[in-house]
Amino acid sequence: KDAYSFLATEEQHNAFYEASKDAYMRCFERMGVGDDTFITFAAGGAFTEFSHEFQTICEAGEDITYINKEKRIAINEEVIDTANLDELGVTRDELTPVNTAEVGNIFNFGRQKGEEVGLFFNDEEGNRTPVWMGSYGIGITRMMGVLVEKFADEKGIVWPESVAPYK
Repeated sequence: KDAYSFLATEEQHNAFYEASKDAYMRCFERMGVGDDTFITFAAGGAFTEFSHEFQTICEAGEDITYINKEKRIAINEEVIDTANLDELGVTRDELTPVNTAEVGNIFNFGRQKGEEVGLFFNDEEGNRTPVWMGSYGIGITRMMGVLVEKFADEKGIVWPESVAPYK
């Protein structure tokens, strides 16, 4: 599931970005993995310096995420350093490394991508202005794999009712 936002102001963009975090966490809660899914501070890959991943604790997970369950703070191993820990308000001693699987991510592009791809609008004063952009995704097939890992029993797959094809 992919979505993009294109907004006029930073305030609108930040509000949409934060609302998307909440909406995604509600999805993961409905699928039964909300307690084990963390909004994780991570690298942005080719898109941005940093991003937010949704990482679910899972033995078969491909990532190592450092988590403080009480504070609901998580940071991907790839970006764990003193500056980022200070920004998150946590010390390395407060974090526990766990295997996780990335089930979603969101990127705050700011105005940079709007400028790069030529997405401009005329503001109230008539000035040509780049849009504020964000990108939001849930890995549907990855989510199915995590659900199987989390809920299968000796008889096989046990789908949470919210995603089961039938009761």
